Amino acid sequence: MTERPHAAGEDGPRVIDFGISRIVDEAPLTVTGEVMGTPLFMAPEQFRDPRAAGPAADIVSLGSVLVYAATGHGPFDAESAWAVAWNAVHEDPNPTGCPRNCVLSYSPAW
Repeated sequence: MTERPHAAGEDGPRVIDFGISRIVDEAPLTVTGEVMGTPLFMAPEQFRDPRAAGPAADIVSLGSVLVYAATGHGPFDAESAWAVAWNAVHEDPNPTGCPRNCVLSYSPAW
């Protein structure tokens, strides 16, 4: 009997972005140079310069999802998408309601 390989691969879990797939003969849903995403979960650099966003933006987005899952609000919550974007770029995150052992570390360089 041979050992079956893990779905995660030998080097760990893999994340697949299905955003690169599309139905044949359908118009693309994204446009180069446009801001795309759910503002509540986007990193500040995605608002300032989407082309400059890199892997760190993915970590900020994951952190935003985790804050939302733990508290029911995003770290930059506001009444509108525009206000969320402003908060993400100009304000400190709001970790109110995070479990005590939840540590949020946002770069002061933002």
